[in-house]
Amino acid sequence: MSKALEKVSEKMIALVEQIGDLPWKKPWKGGKKYGFGNPTNPTTKRVYSGGNVMILGMAALANGWPNLWGGFKQWSKLHGRVKKGEKGTPILVPRIKKVVNDDGDEEDRFSGFFCKYVWNICQTTVDFEIEEEKAEDKPFTPIQRAEEIVVGYKTIPVVTFNEPRAYYQPSKDIINMPKQKSFNKPEEFYSTLFHEMVHSTGHSSRLDREGVVGISAFGGKTYSFEELVAEFGACMLCSEAGILPKVEENSAAYLAGWLKKLKSNPEWLYKAADKAVKAAEYIL
Repeated sequence: MSKALEKVSEKMIALVEQIGDLPWKKPWKGGKKYGFGNPTNPTTKRVYSGGNVMILGMAALANGWPNLWGGFKQWSKLHGRVKKGEKGTPILVPRIKKVVNDDGDEEDRFSGFFCKYVWNICQTTVDFEIEEEKAEDKPFTPIQRAEEIVVGYKTIPVVTFNEPRAYYQPSKDIINMPKQKSFNKPEEFYSTLFHEMVHSTGHSSRLDREGVVGISAFGGKTYSFEELVAEFGACMLCSEAGILPKVEENSAAYLAGWLKKLKSNPEWLYKAADKAVKAAEYIL
């Protein structure tokens, strides 16, 4: 089994290297409508790019926030301020300096990144009405092999459908999923469920993984690494179910976003893939 799963990880690593800044897309409808789609600055209306799309997008998703982010000065331009005690989310900003090239012309040159903090509109006093995104009830056709994998996970936590969010809650050892009919296609439902199932293998009663049993700050190194493990594991289970080709591009975008949070060090991908193999084998 390990050899087959390792081949999946090699394929996904190669795909991550190819896709560049392709953004991850939420594969279901319903719940809060996150701003203007991708993370957006409310004053300039510019969309954040690169790895910041994943960092801010996932922070918004985790907290049920709209995807509107800005700094202190930007919120003050909207006649608001950051609420006392609210913690900012770090993003990477390119450092550009003016240099004179060999032809004697002045040009902009990239010289690295610096860290900047931004706050979501829900962390400020700026008024904003959060629009509800209507779920579309699409016919759902179960995929037999995927169902067999779910049923075959002998210690699977209780799976609930209480709200249109996908998450694993270690303290209660439960998985919550958006309703099946809210997904764009069945393959995306199983890919998302597999992701949460892999998270659940990190529970202290199973594989006892640091990113699950420990307290990890959202977007921190341990948290980001656990997201890589979960998505790699989901890809392996999708491959076992025969549905990987239909979800692999979005999975690669998800992996790429968290890898950039870990400063694009390929070593993290290989380490995460190794743990994902153990998690997938545990489930299978």
